[in-house]
Amino acid sequence: MRRLFLFLLIIPNLCFSQIDTCETYKELYSTSKALNLEYKKKISKLEIVILEQDSLVSVKNEVLLQKDFMLRNDSLQFDLYNKQIKLLNENLSIYEKEREKQGKWHKRFVPGFVVGMIGTIFLINAVNYSLPQ
Repeated sequence: MRRLFLFLLIIPNLCFSQIDTCETYKELYSTSKALNLEYKKKISKLEIVILEQDSLVSVKNEVLLQKDFMLRNDSLQFDLYNKQIKLLNENLSIYEKEREKQGKWHKRFVPGFVVGMIGTIFLINAVNYSLPQ
C-alpha cells in the first residue's frame, strides 16, 4: 500500500512538473529573446554614442594640433619681430655713423657751391640797385 501510495503521488507530480517545466522553458525562452532584443538595442545605442565620442575626440585632436601650430607660429613671429627690431637698430646706428662722417651740409661741395652762387647773384643785384644810374 505504501508503494502504491508513493507511486500515485510521484507519477502525477512528474507529469505536472514536466508540463510546468515545458511552460517554464517557453517562458524563459521568450524572456531571454526579449532580453536579447533589448541588449541588441542597447548595444546599437552604445555604438552610436561611441561613434559620437570618437568624432568628438578627433575634433579635440584637430583643435590641439591647430593650437600647437598657432603657438609655433606665434613663437616664430616673435623671433622674427625681435630680429627685425635688432636689424632696424643696427641700420639706425649705421645711418648715424654715416651721417657723422658726412658732416654738416655747408661743408660739402655741391650745396656750398649752390649757396655761394645764389649769394653772389643777390649781392650783384643789391649792389646794382644801390649804385646811381
